[in-house]
Amino acid sequence: MGKARPICALVSLLFLLYGHCIMMTTAEATSKVHIVYLGEKQHDDPILTTNSHLEMLASVVESKAMASELIVHSYKHGFSGFAAKLTESQAQKGEAIFTGKEIGFRSLIYPEAKELNPKPPGHACEYLSVNASMVAGKVVLCFTTVTVVPAVIVLSAAEVVKEAGGVGLIVAKNPSNDMYPCTNGFPCIEVDYEIGTRMLYYIRSTSFPVVKLSPSKTIVGKPVLAKVAHFSSRGPNSKSPAILKLLGQIRILLHNLILPVAQPDIAAPGVNILAAASPLDTFQDGGYVMHSGTSMAAPHVAGIVALLKGIHPDWSPAAIKSALVTTAWTNHPSGFPIFAEGSPQKLANPFDFGGGLPTVCPYEELSILDVNLPSITIPNLRNSSTLTRTVTNVGASNSIYRAVIEPPFGTSMSVKPNVLVFNNKTKKVTFTVTVTTAHQVNTGYFFGSITWTDGVHTVRSPLSVRTEILQPYISEN
Repeated sequence: MGKARPICALVSLLFLLYGHCIMMTTAEATSKVHIVYLGEKQHDDPILTTNSHLEMLASVVESKAMASELIVHSYKHGFSGFAAKLTESQAQKGEAIFTGKEIGFRSLIYPEAKELNPKPPGHACEYLSVNASMVAGKVVLCFTTVTVVPAVIVLSAAEVVKEAGGVGLIVAKNPSNDMYPCTNGFPCIEVDYEIGTRMLYYIRSTSFPVVKLSPSKTIVGKPVLAKVAHFSSRGPNSKSPAILKLLGQIRILLHNLILPVAQPDIAAPGVNILAAASPLDTFQDGGYVMHSGTSMAAPHVAGIVALLKGIHPDWSPAAIKSALVTTAWTNHPSGFPIFAEGSPQKLANPFDFGGGLPTVCPYEELSILDVNLPSITIPNLRNSSTLTRTVTNVGASNSIYRAVIEPPFGTSMSVKPNVLVFNNKTKKVTFTVTVTTAHQVNTGYFFGSITWTDGVHTVRSPLSVRTEILQPYISEN
């Protein structure tokens, strides 16, 4: 009997190991590639970004070594994220970690269930009705049912969600350029029907839909399509078709004849303009509000009139008006045509914009790289970049300085002229620096220098360069 026990134990162990292998094989068979998107990258160093991905994945699989085996790819250039082979249970555990409240994710809900909208159509923004117990701590998605959405619809829907304990509102509506802020800084986002429908599909096809409302960003330099607002008055004058349009009720008395004033003479920005506001204004936030109308467009033109009058004090009002109308652009400065809102939307014509958009004489756009600093930094070198510097001699009058170049790693540099000659008449000299990258991928910063020396004295300018072949991705939403 004593000898039989080890044999039984060995057989049991074999069965346990065999069963363990079966479980491992089944788990591996159910593993799928999951992609985790983490938004914008937190590090400029790709290695640090990848390490943060491994640490995050290790918190799910409980081993950094296992995380290294399961990770398929680390996204570390345009944005931050990674792809990994995970089982369903691991994916659910990761979802709880990666989309928790501590990093801004909230549950997303659409009020279509009976317990959410007791008064149909409670899911529409205009008639939004929700159950506080179901909405508390969540972001609500609603759809508008009207073509033109007045501000009161967005405001009332936001108030309903806020009173129910919700933390945000997403309004899906007909595409337009109108923006309505929510009161008291309540998170409110407006999207078109297409994006709203995608979000609704996500809600209906996911067990635990979540969303993260991030602060808005301004994308500098991106062209925006110009449109004449639907509420802007059009021409021609119905009583006098030969005149483009009547300007309100203003008329000019000339030889006992009442003549209507031609309008529009010119178009200017007048929709959603940030303006100072009275503390009593319902829509104001911190003393400012977004206003639209002639009162917002007029200051843009008045500013140009003031500039013209300052340069040409002898010009008459008629001459200034003529200068504005006859030099206005009929296309947006970006080159895109101007459209007119309405039903249907169409290309704008002089009945919509008059002479066009006021403009000023073109000027050469200055580069921040040409700011005359003693150091040189190029943060996004793609192919090559040329910049200028001006130096002043404060030493001996007759001096000759030669350039000693130490280019950053992976770049080539040239300086013209590479010899600076100073004398009694020449105290300042301008030179150009051209930097060309040989890198084919995005890099971190590499450092070098330009040193000017006359054999006795040296003047050194530090140089830092970062190659950026692929521009970072920026979401507009």
